[in-house]
Amino acid sequence: MVCVTHDINSIITWDKNSIHVIKTYDYFVNNTLTIQPCTVIKSHPNDGPDLTFGGSGKFIAVGTVFEPIIFTSFQEDNHSGDTNGDGNLTFPTMG
Repeated sequence: MVCVTHDINSIITWDKNSIHVIKTYDYFVNNTLTIQPCTVIKSHPNDGPDLTFGGSGKFIAVGTVFEPIIFTSFQEDNHSGDTNGDGNLTFPTMG
């Protein structure tokens, strides 16, 4: 699991078959962020799910039916398991 705590200010790729947890509020993409298929992105509920593009920010994410890119909550256990380590005590909510 990769904890994302800083803005994207240089070209970066989030690798296939990895879990990224966005743990910062008002998260900015100021350069090119490429997300490979089979990547799971979870937003930490206490820090906010805000993802904002800066003036030159670009997002490249091309999943497929067989290799999707999953955007979900840190509290959601169906994709990549129990990343918050609390068993069934918490559940994701919309928003």
